[in-house]
Amino acid sequence: MPRSNCVFEKIAHRGASAEAPENTLPAFERAFHQYHCDRVELDLRLTRDGVPVVFHDETLERTSNGKGLLRHFSLREIKALDAGFQFDPAGKGKYPFRGKGVTLPTLEEVLTSFPGRGFFLEMKDRGAEMGQKILEVLRRLPKNSHVVVGSFHGPTMRIFRRLASGSVDTFLAEDETLFAHAAFRLGFKKIQWAGRYASLPRAQFGFSLDGERWIEFLHRSGARVYYWTVNEIPEMKKLLTRGADGILTDYPDRLVNLSETGPTGV
Repeated sequence: MPRSNCVFEKIAHRGASAEAPENTLPAFERAFHQYHCDRVELDLRLTRDGVPVVFHDETLERTSNGKGLLRHFSLREIKALDAGFQFDPAGKGKYPFRGKGVTLPTLEEVLTSFPGRGFFLEMKDRGAEMGQKILEVLRRLPKNSHVVVGSFHGPTMRIFRRLASGSVDTFLAEDETLFAHAAFRLGFKKIQWAGRYASLPRAQFGFSLDGERWIEFLHRSGARVYYWTVNEIPEMKKLLTRGADGILTDYPDRLVNLSETGPTGV
């Protein structure tokens, strides 16, 4: 059934990344404290010495003053970089966070800075080490934050689930989403899977992934359904009225307005 109320989760994509440097503590601070987001989505990569740091790209140039592959640098070298160096929100050559001491945070820094908050963690590196290092962090911290871990890469996701032994919620990987959509097209009423969360684009594999019947299928199969990265209010409204459980956006202020008016805007 389509959504008839305004209860949905507001998720800040890489923090409030339109207003502060993405994947940094200032972006997360703004998302949680100014916009009261339910969760923050962030990306994780490993340093040369095996520390999970919050960063999206393989290389450092787009968002910092570093150059080269992140995995070639130690944590000490990474922490010396300026994570606000390239942030120019108006596109006018003005950099309000440059030289302000904004660094690339570690996963542990984020979770200890925002205890009790919700996070979607995306593993950008593939293989077992990424999952092992995330679990090491989670196991030595108090269990007062709710994290959901995901990877587009199916083998990496399934390795993580084996390592976690059911202790951490997970997303469907890309190949698992494709399998689920094939079952949906074949007329299955529901299927069983390991992940309890689906984080989806509006279209993939040449198929629409935002239809009401597809969302209902995922719900019957036990998954909560989220869409990324949705920045325009009309698209947010469509997805929420069709039954999406939450929206990932660079503009959480727009979701705040929707939560106050309801997805239909009335």
